[in-house]
Amino acid sequence: MDNNYFLNKLLAGTKSGKLNWETATTKPGSDIIYNDFDAYFVKRKDKFIVLQKYTQFEYSSGDEYNVVKYMISVCDSKFKREYDMYEDDFENDGVGLIRLYRLAERKAKKIDNLLDNLVSDIDDFLF
Repeated sequence: MDNNYFLNKLLAGTKSGKLNWETATTKPGSDIIYNDFDAYFVKRKDKFIVLQKYTQFEYSSGDEYNVVKYMISVCDSKFKREYDMYEDDFENDGVGLIRLYRLAERKAKKIDNLLDNLVSDIDDFLF
């Protein structure tokens, strides 16, 4: 299967609510890299799909930069990575992968409920 097709299916499933992303926690024996950013996972059949955000040092013209990157991993039932896909494995420099991470984050952290609660006592407005 094409990586972009796979990603688009995950985006569609996330938007429709068919995929219920959860915030990952470190598990002993796991291959998942936990760092300053949250990782998110969803269980599909006997596998886990894991989204991660991480930083990587890059160099250009003698300067060092800390660049944010994204990856998606297919893991076995014990979170051992079986296959990884990075931003450059997708069209448009992985914009869809970044979007999927942000949607998964929003679902796992229930951001829509949070935002709604913050403004629920404010009257609606008309444009």
